[in-house]
Amino acid sequence: RLSDSENVESWEEGGAHDMRSRAHQRWNQMLKDYEAPPIDPSLKVELEAFVNARKAQLPDAWY
Repeated sequence: RLSDSENVESWEEGGAHDMRSRAHQRWNQMLKDYEAPPIDPSLKVELEAFVNARKAQLPDAWY
């Protein structure tokens, strides 16, 4: 839950986290908890080949 409707005193006692801070904590927890779904090994090989081919065709971006 990102929003908080607690009173100011409860919010301060809880660490006074704003929405940005709560979103960052939630995002980090989601990354920590992520498990890649199982994928057939032959499909993985095909996907990697496709990605590598596309990377070779497109210029590298800053991101």
